[in-house]
Amino acid sequence: MVIPTSVIPEGLFITGLDRTENSLTIQVRTFGTHARCPLCHQSSTRLQGRYHRTLADLPWADQPVYLQVTVRKFYCTNPSCSRKVFAERLDGVAEAHARRTLRQREALERIAFALGGEAGARLASRLGLATSPDTLLRCIRAAPEPQFFPPRVLGVDN
Repeated sequence: MVIPTSVIPEGLFITGLDRTENSLTIQVRTFGTHARCPLCHQSSTRLQGRYHRTLADLPWADQPVYLQVTVRKFYCTNPSCSRKVFAERLDGVAEAHARRTLRQREALERIAFALGGEAGARLASRLGLATSPDTLLRCIRAAPEPQFFPPRVLGVDN
């Protein structure tokens, strides 16, 4: 079965599916052989262990979708680094410690900017993106400031 790359974020490999009445959980893992320490940026292949991380993703047919990611932990091989063990980063998928994928965060951010808190939460819920009005307002506050460019031509009317 070939799954389009738009369904699963790039860099992840599907290992299983779990469908319940209310949601779809997709078990995924990364397929790299090494990871870089977030402090010293030293590459390491010394595996320490694994753990599972669950991320909310974009809904499918109005059903919530969750990615259960198997994240590997590595030993830092740099003796001068203060971090001895680190978890691989999910670059392009989710930020460190996040509970939702980047693409779900972007979708919620668009809804928040278009509709605000209460109306945005109602629309998001109907689309399968369960969230609260407060979360949408936090998305607005956390969004980067838009970049403004100085005008090149300025006209003055009398």
